[in-house]
Amino acid sequence: MGENKKSSKIIHLSDLVFERDKKKADVELRDYFVKKNRQIKAAQLMSAVKSSLKKEVFSCSEAKKLTVFLSSKFDIRAPAIQYAQAGYLSPSTSSTQGLPKSVKTAPLRKSVNRGNDLFHELFLRLQSAVEENLLDYNGARLLVRNIVVSYPTSRDSLRR
Repeated sequence: MGENKKSSKIIHLSDLVFERDKKKADVELRDYFVKKNRQIKAAQLMSAVKSSLKKEVFSCSEAKKLTVFLSSKFDIRAPAIQYAQAGYLSPSTSSTQGLPKSVKTAPLRKSVNRGNDLFHELFLRLQSAVEENLLDYNGARLLVRNIVVSYPTSRDSLRR
Protein backbone atom coordinates (compact mmCIF):
# COMPACT_ATOMS: atom_id res chain seq x y z
CA MET A 1 0.00 0.00 0.00
CA GLY A 2 2.90 2.39 0.71
CA GLU A 3 4.38 1.75 -2.71
CA ASN A 4 1.10 2.66 -4.42
CA LYS A 5 1.15 6.17 -2.93
CA LYS A 6 4.75 6.68 -3.97
CA SER A 7 4.18 5.41 -7.50
CA SER A 8 1.22 7.76 -7.99
CA LYS A 9 3.57 10.73 -7.47
CA ILE A 10 5.80 9.74 -10.37
CA ILE A 11 5.64 12.32 -13.14
CA HIS A 12 6.01 11.12 -16.69
CA LEU A 13 8.10 13.64 -18.57
CA SER A 14 6.77 12.44 -21.90
CA ASP A 15 3.24 13.49 -20.85
CA LEU A 16 4.44 16.98 -19.87
CA VAL A 17 6.36 17.36 -23.11
CA PHE A 18 3.33 16.21 -25.09
CA GLU A 19 1.06 18.76 -23.38
CA ARG A 20 3.61 21.54 -23.93
CA ASP A 21 3.98 20.65 -27.62
CA LYS A 22 0.20 20.42 -27.99
CA LYS A 23 -0.25 23.97 -26.65
CA LYS A 24 2.56 25.22 -28.88
CA ALA A 25 0.97 23.57 -31.95
CA ASP A 26 -2.41 25.14 -31.11
CA VAL A 27 -0.85 28.61 -30.99
CA GLU A 28 1.06 28.05 -34.24
CA LEU A 29 -2.04 26.78 -36.07
CA ARG A 30 -4.15 29.69 -34.83
CA ASP A 31 -1.51 32.21 -35.92
CA TYR A 32 -1.17 30.51 -39.31
CA PHE A 33 -4.89 30.64 -40.05
CA VAL A 34 -5.26 34.21 -38.79
CA LYS A 35 -2.42 35.32 -41.09
CA LYS A 36 -3.89 33.31 -43.94
CA ASN A 37 -7.32 34.93 -43.49
CA ARG A 38 -5.73 38.38 -43.41
CA GLN A 39 -3.81 37.64 -46.61
CA ILE A 40 -6.97 36.38 -48.30
CA LYS A 41 -8.87 39.54 -47.33
CA ALA A 42 -6.08 41.73 -48.68
CA ALA A 43 -5.86 39.74 -51.91
CA GLN A 44 -9.62 39.93 -52.46
CA LEU A 45 -9.60 43.69 -51.95
CA MET A 46 -6.67 44.20 -54.30
CA SER A 47 -8.31 41.97 -56.89
CA ALA A 48 -11.57 43.92 -56.69
CA VAL A 49 -9.80 47.25 -57.09
CA LYS A 50 -7.62 45.99 -59.97
CA SER A 51 -10.64 44.55 -61.74
CA SER A 52 -12.51 47.84 -61.39
CA LEU A 53 -9.48 49.71 -62.69
CA LYS A 54 -9.25 47.46 -65.74
CA LYS A 55 -12.95 48.01 -66.46
CA GLU A 56 -12.41 51.75 -65.87
CA VAL A 57 -15.57 52.18 -63.81
CA PHE A 58 -14.13 55.03 -61.75
CA SER A 59 -14.11 58.66 -62.77
CA CYS A 60 -10.80 60.51 -62.95
CA SER A 61 -11.56 62.36 -59.71
CA GLU A 62 -12.28 59.07 -57.92
CA ALA A 63 -9.00 57.64 -59.22
CA LYS A 64 -7.18 60.72 -57.94
CA LYS A 65 -8.89 60.31 -54.57
CA LEU A 66 -7.62 56.71 -54.35
CA THR A 67 -4.14 57.82 -55.38
CA VAL A 68 -4.04 60.64 -52.85
CA PHE A 69 -5.27 58.38 -50.05
CA LEU A 70 -2.78 55.59 -50.72
CA SER A 71 0.16 57.88 -51.43
CA SER A 72 -0.41 59.87 -48.24
CA LYS A 73 -0.88 56.81 -46.02
CA PHE A 74 2.14 54.91 -47.36
CA ASP A 75 4.29 57.85 -48.49
CA ILE A 76 4.33 56.65 -52.09
CA ARG A 77 6.08 59.04 -54.44
CA ALA A 78 6.20 59.35 -58.20
CA PRO A 79 9.71 57.79 -58.57
CA ALA A 80 8.52 54.57 -56.90
CA ILE A 81 5.72 54.30 -59.45
CA GLN A 82 8.04 55.09 -62.36
CA TYR A 83 10.45 52.40 -61.15
CA ALA A 84 7.61 49.88 -61.02
CA GLN A 85 6.36 50.95 -64.45
CA ALA A 86 9.83 50.47 -65.93
CA GLY A 87 9.33 46.75 -65.36
CA TYR A 88 11.93 46.19 -62.65
CA LEU A 89 9.50 45.01 -60.00
CA SER A 90 6.96 42.95 -61.88
CA PRO A 91 6.42 41.67 -65.39
CA SER A 92 4.38 43.81 -67.71
CA THR A 93 0.81 42.68 -68.24
CA SER A 94 0.09 44.98 -71.15
CA SER A 95 -1.83 43.31 -73.95
CA THR A 96 -0.24 45.68 -76.48
CA GLN A 97 3.30 44.82 -75.47
CA GLY A 98 5.60 44.47 -78.45
CA LEU A 99 3.44 46.52 -80.82
CA PRO A 100 4.84 49.70 -82.34
CA LYS A 101 3.69 52.92 -80.68
CA SER A 102 1.67 53.92 -83.72
CA VAL A 103 -0.45 50.75 -83.43
CA LYS A 104 -1.29 51.15 -79.74
CA THR A 105 -4.67 52.73 -79.17
CA ALA A 106 -6.07 54.34 -76.07
CA PRO A 107 -9.03 52.50 -74.58
CA LEU A 108 -12.39 54.23 -74.76
CA ARG A 109 -13.75 55.57 -71.49
CA LYS A 110 -17.21 54.36 -70.57
CA SER A 111 -19.49 55.95 -68.04
CA VAL A 112 -21.00 53.43 -65.67
CA ASN A 113 -23.87 54.39 -63.39
CA ARG A 114 -22.97 51.80 -60.79
CA GLY A 115 -19.37 53.04 -60.48
CA ASN A 116 -20.08 55.63 -57.80
CA ASP A 117 -21.55 53.12 -55.33
CA LEU A 118 -18.81 50.64 -56.16
CA PHE A 119 -16.17 53.32 -55.59
CA HIS A 120 -17.55 54.21 -52.16
CA GLU A 121 -17.73 50.56 -51.14
CA LEU A 122 -14.20 49.82 -52.32
CA PHE A 123 -12.87 53.02 -50.78
CA LEU A 124 -14.36 52.12 -47.39
CA ARG A 125 -12.93 48.60 -47.65
CA LEU A 126 -9.56 50.08 -48.58
CA GLN A 127 -9.63 52.43 -45.59
CA SER A 128 -10.45 49.59 -43.21
CA ALA A 129 -7.73 47.42 -44.77
CA VAL A 130 -5.20 50.18 -44.13
CA GLU A 131 -6.38 50.58 -40.53
CA GLU A 132 -6.16 46.82 -39.94
CA ASN A 133 -2.70 46.67 -41.57
CA LEU A 134 -3.93 44.23 -44.20
CA LEU A 135 -2.31 46.28 -46.95
CA ASP A 136 1.44 46.83 -46.87
CA TYR A 137 3.62 49.34 -48.73
CA ASN A 138 4.30 47.07 -51.71
CA GLY A 139 0.63 46.22 -52.17
CA ALA A 140 -0.32 49.89 -51.98
CA ARG A 141 2.42 50.82 -54.43
CA LEU A 142 1.18 48.23 -56.92
CA LEU A 143 -2.37 49.53 -56.55
CA VAL A 144 -1.19 53.09 -57.17
CA ARG A 145 0.77 51.87 -60.20
CA ASN A 146 -2.37 50.21 -61.58
CA ILE A 147 -4.36 53.39 -60.95
CA VAL A 148 -1.76 55.48 -62.78
CA VAL A 149 -1.72 53.03 -65.70
CA SER A 150 -5.52 53.07 -66.01
CA TYR A 151 -5.94 56.78 -65.22
CA PRO A 152 -2.77 58.67 -66.28
CA THR A 153 -4.08 62.00 -64.96
CA SER A 154 -3.87 60.63 -61.40
CA ARG A 155 -0.06 60.75 -61.70
CA ASP A 156 -0.28 64.49 -60.99
CA SER A 157 -1.50 63.82 -57.44
CA LEU A 158 1.71 61.95 -56.50
CA ARG A 159 4.46 63.82 -54.70
CA ARG A 160 7.82 64.12 -56.39
